[in-house]
Amino acid sequence: MPGNVLGRVKTGYEPRWLFAAFGCTLAVLILSHLPQDPTPETLRKGFFHIDKLEHFVAYGTITLFLLLSRRGRRSLGFFLAAFLIVAGVAAFDELTQPIFHRQAGFDDFAADVVGILLGAALSLGARRPGGGAPTGSYDACDEAPLADDTVESAVPSRRCSRRCPGRAG
Repeated sequence: MPGNVLGRVKTGYEPRWLFAAFGCTLAVLILSHLPQDPTPETLRKGFFHIDKLEHFVAYGTITLFLLLSRRGRRSLGFFLAAFLIVAGVAAFDELTQPIFHRQAGFDDFAADVVGILLGAALSLGARRPGGGAPTGSYDACDEAPLADDTVESAVPSRRCSRRCPGRAG
């Protein structure tokens, strides 16, 4: 059974983006649990101080890398699952920070969620790894069979980043 899961990960995900997502997640969890001095007053002005920007960028980056890692067409269910996974990590992060004498708060989690949503939005317009089609719901491989059996002739400005069953790629 573990071999089957690894096979599905190898064929369904781009390893470099998946590794980047896991690496960023690990870095965020480690850094957010290190003891720190309180944030200076000059950096704590209103809701949008530097701490919120850090949360926003960190979780947006994790989400972007996770969504870019998926090969092929991505369904709404995949986006929802990715959102729930990354939001779950963010909630875990916030709930465990007090154990390490860090401040946690709902406003931090809200900044995480806004970052997650922005990361998802950015992934819709991003190019696939290898210069392929945009990573939204469009997939050049999902087009009808072509006369000369190549993806390139269907959409000249886009190229599928993986081999499609029954087509030259």
